[in-house]
Amino acid sequence: MTRDTKYWIIVASKDHVKTGITEGIVQTCHGKASPLKRMRKDDLINRHDFELISSQMLQKDYAQEN
Repeated sequence: MTRDTKYWIIVASKDHVKTGITEGIVQTCHGKASPLKRMRKDDLINRHDFELISSQMLQKDYAQEN
């Protein structure tokens, strides 16, 4: 039995996505396996590009702007 392609939205940092592509894996849900077990080969993942930065860096940038 085939099923329709599912589309997944995953929030991940750019460096985690690069590692996942290199290693052929997906990391999400803080290591919980249940959501990942529902994924299939032809499913698609939607993600946004951003780099993981510390909250201290964000606070510093915000303080400089205001």
